Amino acid sequence: MENRRTSPRVPASVEVTCRWSRGEERGKTVNISAGGVLLVVPKKIPAGTRITLEINPGTEGVELRGLVRHAAEDLGHGIEFIEVLPSQRDALLAYIARLETGNAASA
Repeated sequence: MENRRTSPRVPASVEVTCRWSRGEERGKTVNISAGGVLLVVPKKIPAGTRITLEINPGTEGVELRGLVRHAAEDLGHGIEFIEVLPSQRDALLAYIARLETGNAASA
């Protein structure tokens, strides 16, 4: 399978809340990049679902919109970030930089 990612993934165990038209789930990230996140939530969210993610990096949360690209109960949900505002991207990139240098606290 071809890797189409444009941003490197960084391991991160951060609390996240996912909201979509049929519900809300809380879970944790496995890894994160500027382009998306792999997360684990108790219930399967179908591929193709548009969701709102509230990611709590450190003390400030970041709310992003995403699209579920794949969902596997044993592997997690692959989410692509969509419609990212410049301020959201800046906050996300700053958090990822802190993760890479070991200066970010896991939630």
